[in-house]
Amino acid sequence: MKPRAHIVAVLAVLALVVVGLATVEPARAGTDVACCGEKATISATIGGFQFCQTTMCEVPAGETLVKDVYTWSQTLMLDGTLDGDLTVWCQNGTINGTVTQDVNVFAQDLTITGEVGDDIRAIANSMNILGTVKGNVLAAGSFIRVGPDAVIEGDLLVGAGTVTIDGEVKGGVRIGTGHLTMNGTVAGDAHISTDGGITMGEDASIGGDLHYEGPAQIEFRHGAVKGAITFDRTKDDFEEDLESAISRFTTMFGIVMHIFLFLAALIAGSVIFAFTKENWR
Repeated sequence: MKPRAHIVAVLAVLALVVVGLATVEPARAGTDVACCGEKATISATIGGFQFCQTTMCEVPAGETLVKDVYTWSQTLMLDGTLDGDLTVWCQNGTINGTVTQDVNVFAQDLTITGEVGDDIRAIANSMNILGTVKGNVLAAGSFIRVGPDAVIEGDLLVGAGTVTIDGEVKGGVRIGTGHLTMNGTVAGDAHISTDGGITMGEDASIGGDLHYEGPAQIEFRHGAVKGAITFDRTKDDFEEDLESAISRFTTMFGIVMHIFLFLAALIAGSVIFAFTKENWR
C-alpha cells in the first residue's frame, strides 16, 4: 500500500512549519541578539536577524543568557537557561535546560528533556520530546516521540512516518502518520490519518472525540475514547486503480461517442443536403 496519508500530512505540516518560521519576529525589546559559543561569527544579517555560525552552540548548566539566538551550528547543547527565542539549524540538538520563549529548529536529530516556555516548530529526522512544552508543538519528520514523562500543555500537530505518544498532551492532536503508537493521554480531540493503523495501550486515552481515517476500522478498548468515534476508510490501491480505470474508460468513451455523433450528424446532414439539392433540380 502506498503511504499516501502521512506523506501528504508531512508535506502539509512542513509547509505550516515553514510559514511559522517565516513569521518569527526579530529580537524583543530589551534583549540582545547574539550567538552562543565562544568562536561564533556573524555570517549574515537578514531582515533584522543576525545569523551566527559556529561548530558548537552551547549554554552550560548554571548559566543564563538573556538573548534571542539565531544560529547555524553543527551541534546544539543547551544545559542552562536561554531567556529568549531559539532559532537554530543544526545536525544534532539537545535541550536539557530551559528556553523561555519559542524554539524553532531544523535538525537531523533533536532531543528535548528540559522545558520550553512557548511553542516548538521543528523539522527533524528524529525528534524526542521528553520534557515540558508550555505551548503548541508543530513538527514534521521521520520519527516523532512524546516520551512517558513529557507534558505538552498545548496542541500537537505532526506529520511523520512513525509517531509515538507515551506522555501527556493537554490539548488536542492532529496527526498524519504511517503508524501511531499511543500509551499516553490526549485531553482534547484527536484527528488521525494513518496508512498503517493505530495501536493503543492499556493506559492510553483520548478525552475528546476521535476522527480517524485509514485502510481498516479499528476496535478500541472500551473507555479509551471518551467522546464520539468517527471513521473514514481510505481506498486501497486496487480500488483506486479500478476507479481510475473506470474513470478513464468513461472519459474516453464519452469522447469517442461525441466524435461518433458528430460524424454521424455530419454524414446525415450531407446526405440530406445532397438529396434535397437533387430534388431541387
